[in-house]
Amino acid sequence: MPAIPEPGDSTLPALFSILYVEDDPSITVLYERMLQHLGFQRILSAADGEAGLHLFEQARPDIVLSDIMMPKMDGLDMVQRIKHISPETPIIMATAFSEKNFLMRSIEIGVDRYIVKPIDRKQFDSTLLGVCRTLYQQREAEEYAKRKIQMRINKATANTLSEVANIFPNPTIIYGSNGEIHFINDAFTMMFENTDLEMLSSRKTTLDQLFLKRPGFLNSLESFHPEDTLANRVLVRKNHINTIYQVNRRTIVLGENQEHCQVFSFTNVTRLEYEKHKSQNLARLLREAIKVRMPAQKTTATETTPASSATPLLSNAELAVLRRSHLHKTPASEYINGLDEIVIGQVEELAEVDFELEEHLIELARTPNREYRELIAADMEKYARAMRQLVDFNDLAFALEQLGELIRSIAPQAININKFIVLMDSVRKDLADWRQMIFITREALDIHYLDSSLFSSCLQIQLDFAPGDSDGNDGTGDLELF
Repeated sequence: MPAIPEPGDSTLPALFSILYVEDDPSITVLYERMLQHLGFQRILSAADGEAGLHLFEQARPDIVLSDIMMPKMDGLDMVQRIKHISPETPIIMATAFSEKNFLMRSIEIGVDRYIVKPIDRKQFDSTLLGVCRTLYQQREAEEYAKRKIQMRINKATANTLSEVANIFPNPTIIYGSNGEIHFINDAFTMMFENTDLEMLSSRKTTLDQLFLKRPGFLNSLESFHPEDTLANRVLVRKNHINTIYQVNRRTIVLGENQEHCQVFSFTNVTRLEYEKHKSQNLARLLREAIKVRMPAQKTTATETTPASSATPLLSNAELAVLRRSHLHKTPASEYINGLDEIVIGQVEELAEVDFELEEHLIELARTPNREYRELIAADMEKYARAMRQLVDFNDLAFALEQLGELIRSIAPQAININKFIVLMDSVRKDLADWRQMIFITREALDIHYLDSSLFSSCLQIQLDFAPGDSDGNDGTGDLELF
């Protein structure tokens, strides 16, 4: 186990994110400087308890530092709700001597540490470093527990296990002839939560019970189809994310007793499954486009009726962005140098939203329902909130906000789910490229290089799915997809 850094080691706070909630702007600036000096790199801030709770739900920081007396929602109410969401998150309260009457309640709701106002720099540093040290030790303990579980399960010889681990780099589990687990490798421990592994090792659950039960997937390894490899897929959920694995099975002989054991290995095919669904959706859209276009070509001009107008998704000012030409192109490297590090950090954290959006589109393709459309709309709003902090991208933020509202307003009977997924996937890719090229690699020669593509995709969705425009036809017989 690696040594835990000493309290004075500035690398320790860099491992964790922190949210501080304070309504006094002057104290907020002071906190930010002190946290940066201490070594924190991922710092979030909010001006009241209500905003702090919302930011915690979105970003899930490792540590929360908060004042008590604040407008809208006080610090203790916010902490109580945070502890309900994440009991293990350490909470530090900044309190004045006059607020001692809040002490008993703060103890009851689970406040971990206190900092007395006015802030003493030594106490501030030692308290924050102490919390970081505790978090680091907890993570090390969890890793040690995982290793201990693995050692308890692995009963085969060291040489055989080494050979198996080298042969099967994917998640692998070996069952003995009596159904007892003989071995799991490192990759297998990453498939499930620690609690699931503990229950599996103590025989309080079975591997089959850890699989999600969905049509088209194996409910049990006993249902493995030797002749139909495509049918051998399982669905696993970890950290609120579903992952598809292709299951492979083979028999090996272990030990002096020549025991015949079953080896199951799991290959992550989530992205392959997504690409397959996307190709199928594109093929269906092309067939539908042909069906729409051919009858329209036979229609005479006198039979043509005007299409009903849809409520515009974008105003004239936003639509003009599609046609604008930037006289001065700002390179990403130049643009980033003028931004606050906190804002850059929050944009970089949109990587999780990118992944969630992709997952939600995959799930919507499998199970078209309102729940997943709501989640997709929420993803658009998360991106919009981040863009709102960047003045240069307020127009895109507005378009994404309106797109989120439109997605929620689409009537189930009016949506062509395959077409919707293809168009939304175009938006997803553009947003991922926008974040990557401008804020991660910083290779974009013009920060607005994707504006037209994003606006065009938003506009196309509005044309195809806004209320009052159910068929997506532009009146010429051509179905404009992109």
